Amino acid sequence: MQKVHLLGLVALFLVSCGQSSNGLPNGDVSGEIRGTAPGEGTLKMTAQGIGLGGIVAANVPQVTGTFVKTGYVISLPAVTETSAVEVFAYRDRNGNGRYDLTEPRTSGRNFVYLKRGSVVSSLAGLQPGWNLMDGLRVVQSGAPFIGVHLTW
Repeated sequence: MQKVHLLGLVALFLVSCGQSSNGLPNGDVSGEIRGTAPGEGTLKMTAQGIGLGGIVAANVPQVTGTFVKTGYVISLPAVTETSAVEVFAYRDRNGNGRYDLTEPRTSGRNFVYLKRGSVVSSLAGLQPGWNLMDGLRVVQSGAPFIGVHLTW
């Protein structure tokens, strides 16, 4: 439990600082990575565009995160249109800096960015801005998202 609190404090500190000049993420999402990473290769974090419940990620750049011992902190991509992304860790076996389908990865967590609300989106629980999802159910609206754990 202390690990989660410490990681939460690190994330809150990073959020309060925004994106730093040394490239550290602003702490939109943080949590633990549980289990043991398989095989060889550099451990990387990513948030990449996906399709979710009819929402398509249009031109979402793949972003990378930072590891803090057994945890991580990552910024969600800067988007201007309604989009969906998945955050996960992976082993970059070929060293190209991007996730490839043949590389081992953790479980992922999905996020939806809603540009503006509507009757349909409010009935679904979506709020304008970033929303953490569990399937098609909204878990939390608004960053920072602390305690978003991933598993190998």
